[in-house]
Amino acid sequence: MVSFGSIQPRYLQLAWALVLLLLIPLHDAPLPNPQEEYERARLLFLHGYLEKSQLAADKGYKQYIDSGPEWAAKFQLLEAEAMAWRGMNANALSLLAEQPSLQNSSEAVLKKLLLEGSDLAHLLRFSEAEQKLTDAARICKETSYSECGFLPRARGILAMARGRFPDA
Repeated sequence: MVSFGSIQPRYLQLAWALVLLLLIPLHDAPLPNPQEEYERARLLFLHGYLEKSQLAADKGYKQYIDSGPEWAAKFQLLEAEAMAWRGMNANALSLLAEQPSLQNSSEAVLKKLLLEGSDLAHLLRFSEAEQKLTDAARICKETSYSECGFLPRARGILAMARGRFPDA
C-alpha cells in the first residue's frame, strides 16, 4: 500500500490539475437543443444518408422520451420514415406501434397514418393500408397541414402495389 508520505507533492499537484481539467468541460457543456438535433437528422435524411438519419433519429428519440415527448414523437416518425425509405417497412410499422400515445398532435397522427399506409401497401396488406389512408384523408379534410400533400403519393404507392398503374 502506498502512503501519502511517499507520493511526491509534484505528482499529487499534477493529478489534481488533471482531474480539474477533466471536470471543466462538463460544467460549461451546452445543453442539447432538440430542434438542432432534429434538423441535423432530417438533413441527413434529405441528403440520402438514410441509415445515419435513422440512427440519429433513434438517438434523439431515446434522449427525449422522458423530457420532451413531442420531440421524441418527431424523432420516432423520422426514424420510421428513414426505415421505410430503406425498405424496412415491417420494422417501421413495429416502431410506430411501440409508442402510439406519443403522437398527440393531429399533424403527428397524420404523418403516422401516412407512413403506416405506405408501409402496409408495400407489405401487400391492402385493406389495412386503405383504412389508414382513409383516416389520413379525413384529417386532411378538416385541416391544411403540409403533410396532406403526401396523401396522393401514399395513395399512388397503394395503387402501384395493387397493380393498378393507371390509378397510380
